[in-house]
Amino acid sequence: IISQIRRKCNRSRRDFSLLTKSPFTNLQIRIILFKLPFENFYLFWYNNIVKIVVFDPSEKESKVTLKMEIKDIKKGQHVVYGTNGICLVEDITEMAFPTGGERKLYFILRPTADSGSVIYIPHDNAVLLSRLRPLLTKKEAVAILDAPSPVEADWIEDRKQRALVFRETVVASNPHELLPLVKCICQKRDELTEQNKKLSNADREILSSALKAVCGELSFTLGIPHDEIVEKLQSRLKVAL
Repeated sequence: IISQIRRKCNRSRRDFSLLTKSPFTNLQIRIILFKLPFENFYLFWYNNIVKIVVFDPSEKESKVTLKMEIKDIKKGQHVVYGTNGICLVEDITEMAFPTGGERKLYFILRPTADSGSVIYIPHDNAVLLSRLRPLLTKKEAVAILDAPSPVEADWIEDRKQRALVFRETVVASNPHELLPLVKCICQKRDELTEQNKKLSNADREILSSALKAVCGELSFTLGIPHDEIVEKLQSRLKVAL
C-alpha cells in the first residue's frame, strides 16, 4: 500500500484515492490522501480515521517490515504465522485433499505452542502467505529489548474501528508494531483504572494476544524464560504488563 502511495505521489502532488485489499482481513479498504496548502502536509483518511500527516514521497520508508518470499521457506525451519505464532515448517509437498480440489504445493506448519495442530498453506494463496514471516534473529531480538521505549500507537475511540485496526496489527504479528500497541492499551488501561473503569473484553483479548506473540517469539529466539522477557519489556515500555 505504501509503495502505491509513493508511486502516485511521485507522479502527482494532487489528492488521490486508493481502493485496495487489506492483506490481513481480505476486505476492501479505501485510503484517501488530500493535499493541504502546506509543503508535504496531507489529510489522511482510512476506515473513518482522519489524521494530518507529514509525508515526503522522496524519503525512504522507515517502517520496519518483516517479509518472507516463497523461495525462502525451507523444510525444518521455524517461522511466524499470524496469531498461530511460531511454527515449524514440517514439510513442503504436493497434495490433494480427500474432499476434492486440484493437487497443489502446500507448506505444512506445526505450531510449537500446539503440537497437535497442523496448518496447510497452499503456495498460491497470497492472503495466507502474507501472514507468514521469518522468525526474528537473535540480533534483531536483542535490538528490540535494548531499543528506547517506542511511541505508543494511537487509541481509537470508535470501538468497531479500534477492533479492526488493532486486530490487523495482531494478525500481522510484527513486534515493531505490536509493542507500540501494547503500550497504548496498557496506558489506556491505567487511565481507566484511575476512573474505576476497566478495558473492554475485546481490548483485553487484543492486549493478551499481542503480549503472547511478542514475549513468545523473544523467549524462543533468545532462550530466555517468559517471565524474564516480561520484566525486560516492562522496563522498556515503562508500563506494567
